[in-house]
Amino acid sequence: MLTLWLVILSVCSYTHSKSHFVVMREMSKQFGIVILNPCKQKLNLTENIIQDFRNFWRHDQVLDKKEVGCTVNCVEKELKLIDSNEQLNLPNVVEFMRANGADDEMIINFLNILQECRKVKSESEISEDICSSSLELANCFRKGCWERHWVPDI
Repeated sequence: MLTLWLVILSVCSYTHSKSHFVVMREMSKQFGIVILNPCKQKLNLTENIIQDFRNFWRHDQVLDKKEVGCTVNCVEKELKLIDSNEQLNLPNVVEFMRANGADDEMIINFLNILQECRKVKSESEISEDICSSSLELANCFRKGCWERHWVPDI
């Protein structure tokens, strides 16, 4: 009987995790659309930077170019996920996630990742060098998603 429950729990966990993959894939697609449209023109993005985003979720991908951070910041602003003071616009982040299929539990976990990553930087550090800060936050966010096994198969 215990074995049956373990199998049921495993299946439920897999199904639950799979929904995270779908949500993360959908949000990644939305980021990609913004990268290829307004941010590509605004920032004169090279193919190398665009390729970095195509490989964003690969565990062996190193994100170390400042331009990647500038692009993340551009996308966050275009999607209105951050305000003019570089602070998270929580209602918009929640709306963005819901629009891409996230449930309440995932939203809470997602916001926890974002808040943990932002705690590392003080407000003055974030405003001093936006591109480098955004790059650091993006790498922290990726790490948090890998730890939660949310990385989509893109």
